[in-house]
Amino acid sequence: MKRLLFLPVCFIVIMLNIVGCSNSTNKISGKLKGNKYTNEHFGITIEFPKEWDVLKNKKPAVITMMENRLPKSATENNIDIFSAICPGASESPSLTPAIHVYLEELTEDIESEKEYLTKLKNKVGFQSILTYKFDKDVDTVEIDGKDIHVINATITDPSFMNQQQYYAILDDDYAFVITVMYFGDDEKEKIDELLEHISFDE
Repeated sequence: MKRLLFLPVCFIVIMLNIVGCSNSTNKISGKLKGNKYTNEHFGITIEFPKEWDVLKNKKPAVITMMENRLPKSATENNIDIFSAICPGASESPSLTPAIHVYLEELTEDIESEKEYLTKLKNKVGFQSILTYKFDKDVDTVEIDGKDIHVINATITDPSFMNQQQYYAILDDDYAFVITVMYFGDDEKEKIDELLEHISFDE
């Protein structure tokens, strides 16, 4: 009888742990409603202008293409939250400006956003099939009165060249990362406008 009781109890404990982890991840992933994303855990809100299309369960082709040129080990700890594109900003659908938001579970002690982005630069730059040229140093930009760490990269391929920026916010267990990408000045204007629609809790 004890053996028969032991298995269900173990199963219940395992399931509770799984549900607990899922609820915890959902909490720090934030909420997406229409064109508004809110994350109370990291204290950030993004309100997308009407010309942006928010994609909850689908990534833009350009992001998928770049991820496919990385080894799985480079993204295995990432939890995708959502992406968005601005279709009207470019004549070519493949060149539209895009944003991708994700969490990365931290598997080692990282003290700061600067340290995280430096490690990301080395991980992506050395492991991708594409040619990444990162800025030498991690920079900070002011968004809604808050200094946010960012690193810039130029990505080249025989068929295209684009710009990427990685913005990061850390807590003890996760990095909250916003990646933006664009191909020219017109697309950059849309990215700059979008950054003005990001706000932080006081």
